[in-house]
Amino acid sequence: MVPYINNLVIPQVNENICVGCGAFEYACPTTPYRAIYVEGNAIHQLAEKPKEIEQKKEIKGDFSF
Repeated sequence: MVPYINNLVIPQVNENICVGCGAFEYACPTTPYRAIYVEGNAIHQLAEKPKEIEQKKEIKGDFSF
């Protein structure tokens, strides 16, 4: 939180590490309206879905671990 006007403090986002996930918006305790709104970055819409790889587990002996 950083000082603002008339002893009001507001959230500060470190844009160097922000991924636009929106977590701040849901964690904000103000009601009935949120004090912060997150808009996703356009570049995130270009992200490809990760490839799914089936994992196989070998079972040796009597126990599975």
